[in-house]
Amino acid sequence: MKRSKLSTALALATAMGGLVGAAYTPSAGAISIAAQNLGDVLIFPYYTARCHTNELGIVEDCWETLINITNTSDQTLVVKLKFLEGYNSRDALDFTVVMSPHDVFAGYVDKGADYPAKDTPARFVKAHGDTTCTVPYISQTAGLPFSNFGYSSTNRDHDASVDGVMSSNGRAYEGYIVAIVEGHAPAATLPQVTRGLYSPSFVSAHVTGSADDGETVPGGNCDAVRSSFTKANIVLTANEFGEPINALKGNYNLLNVKRGVAAGGSATTLANFIRISPDDDAPQPGLSGGCVASTAQATGNMRFDPVYDLRNLAWAPALGNTTANSTWCPNLITAQSDQPGYDHLEPSLADSYDSYANGPGSIGLIDPTSLPVIGVWPNGFGFLAVGEVLRAAKLINEWSFNPALGVSTEWVVTHPTKNFYVDSWKYWGPMAAFNERRFPAPFFYPIPLPPFAEGFSTITEGQSCNQVTPVVYNRNEVGTTLTEGSVIQSPLPRNDDLSLCFETNVIQFSAGRPVLDSKLTLDLTKGVGSAFGGDPVPAGWMDLNLTTSPAAQYGAVKPGGFLQNTGPLLGSGLPAIGFMIKQRALSGDYFKNFAYLIDHSRKVPYEGLQTAP
Repeated sequence: MKRSKLSTALALATAMGGLVGAAYTPSAGAISIAAQNLGDVLIFPYYTARCHTNELGIVEDCWETLINITNTSDQTLVVKLKFLEGYNSRDALDFTVVMSPHDVFAGYVDKGADYPAKDTPARFVKAHGDTTCTVPYISQTAGLPFSNFGYSSTNRDHDASVDGVMSSNGRAYEGYIVAIVEGHAPAATLPQVTRGLYSPSFVSAHVTGSADDGETVPGGNCDAVRSSFTKANIVLTANEFGEPINALKGNYNLLNVKRGVAAGGSATTLANFIRISPDDDAPQPGLSGGCVASTAQATGNMRFDPVYDLRNLAWAPALGNTTANSTWCPNLITAQSDQPGYDHLEPSLADSYDSYANGPGSIGLIDPTSLPVIGVWPNGFGFLAVGEVLRAAKLINEWSFNPALGVSTEWVVTHPTKNFYVDSWKYWGPMAAFNERRFPAPFFYPIPLPPFAEGFSTITEGQSCNQVTPVVYNRNEVGTTLTEGSVIQSPLPRNDDLSLCFETNVIQFSAGRPVLDSKLTLDLTKGVGSAFGGDPVPAGWMDLNLTTSPAAQYGAVKPGGFLQNTGPLLGSGLPAIGFMIKQRALSGDYFKNFAYLIDHSRKVPYEGLQTAP
């Protein structure tokens, strides 16, 4: 019989000031990648609104990214939809989607109405005919523009000398998307509404029937739903909702109409990201008027109090007005704040939570023996569990190119939790950001945190790099390891070229017309092009080793003994998801063009796993 343990929980808890203990107990609901693609978190590995510009500076074609989110349950779900830009995962757009039972929410990201005007923001547009309620309202004509608020001015994560690039709206033209279920409530009909009671739900009663027409003006019952999520009404609304349930399914499609290509896939789906009720078969419902809390604006995290490691009484609906009774109101409903700062950006991938361990800071995951393990960390450090679930030591996928036939390949490699390990802390120097949601007040830790090797922008502006080792094979079993000097790192030169330097990275394999027209590239064209001596069929596969940087190797030790003799994960590697996209794009013959994508395969060692007979 094997016994598993998350060996770093106690070390990390001690390093964070000894505020919490550690516990290891079985949990059937520990966080994991959902095998059946149904869960309470969806991670879409890439979105893009980039355009292809020819040598004359003329825009030839542009990408759009379509997303579909399905509520497969007979419950009303509240979902936070987050669009994170690709450099450092700063929020470009966040809004709330209130989905009726069996509802589908659909929309797309495109280049914005005034492109190519200078610094025009991308936007999210609701799909034509979609009547799903959103907070705030989204039309099917103008959509919602992305914002540079999260990475510009006082929130910038870079020196002001590069504001023209790093504070521009164009920074958010590519990145990734996260959808997080915030709570569930049973369906209800309008005649039965009694506000403030769980059965039936006021919000549930208003998400059906005459909903938003989505065209030009808000419509129908969705206005009532939106009013429920204001600061004045959020406590009553929270009473109606129970904890999240595993009911979301998501897919995406990268579409370039003028080029005549499209490729799509399924979102990476996490199950049991939030578990408040110990019984996974009976998720905790909302409490009939039992949650009470102040609606006053509070500093710090809206749900979690970073000082006492408990629910924040000023924002989280609680069972009482003391810290001893403030942890068990079973929902994640949060208001759209009207205050400056990051208040409206919750929840995030740092908020993973499992009820089985001792206290609200607990998180759980599934280890390689399929046995669950639990680690207890301070609230706000749930990204460690997500990082372990998504960790890969190697990524494996195909590549090919044939300029004569217009064939080219690119890889997308996204690190959805990287920002929590590398982003600048809120009190730091000229790159300081008022970023309390990522860095709760008393938990001072050095940046970067392993397995990532560099703090964002501390080496070169706009980058945080981990070295990698690409081993490329052709289709005839011949392999070669690419070395320094065989690649071109962009957009800025590096001494250690073979690096992934962004939250979302696009690896290029062939010169000529790019696939995704990304600004966040690792260019392997020089090395791959010469690796096989003019092979008439340049195609094969690549084994991308993510453990080249010492920080990404199990047992990485931070200066000063921060994590003593271990790193924060169960083994070597980086949290990473993504895909290969291959296109055939022939100018002037678009009926012969096509594209498709395939998710990466992963190798995941577990050096930190302790076993016993």
